[in-house]
Amino acid sequence: MPWRPGPGPGRYDFETLADDVLAVAEAAGFKDPVVVGHSLGALIGLACAARPEAIRALLMIDPAPITNEAVKAFFRESFDAVNADDDRSWRTAFVSGLFLPTDVARRAAIIQDMPAVSPRIAAALIRAMGEFDGASALGKVRVPVLSIGSAVPTNEPADLRSACATITIGQTVGSGHFNQLEVPEQVNAMIEKFMAINHL
Repeated sequence: MPWRPGPGPGRYDFETLADDVLAVAEAAGFKDPVVVGHSLGALIGLACAARPEAIRALLMIDPAPITNEAVKAFFRESFDAVNADDDRSWRTAFVSGLFLPTDVARRAAIIQDMPAVSPRIAAALIRAMGEFDGASALGKVRVPVLSIGSAVPTNEPADLRSACATITIGQTVGSGHFNQLEVPEQVNAMIEKFMAINHL
């Protein structure tokens, strides 16, 4: 089982998580990496991209809330419920709601595995997502960005565009939050085109 630090001040904020991603990339010998992240991982990638010359490009797959203040408020307000979710019922219901009725790719495994993390760590992360000023971070980005939303994206494309001049928006058809698993042919085609256009 991987080691995870317990929740505490600064341990699960996005600057710390971005530090970790960039440290791993550097240790692996990647110079000017292209960072790809899904959901929470997309926000971590955004925190990396907001740093001058830290990465070459950012690909966000159905990112968690960046400009959607209502969802961010829901995340902040859910901290206590998640922190007390020892029986996993709150998180199981939440994860189940991320799928369209027609989604099948790894559905049962995701619903079982995502709530398995410690509720204290999950609560720290959901609060971090609710508190992250994604719009300001997006405004600092000077590298190419691709955001691929699902059939029901959390962020409005117009809001993302108004925050970031370098962003390209895509949206998949017929898939919920895990669109990279459900419709990989759509996601991969958009990534390949984005990479080609930006000479990455």
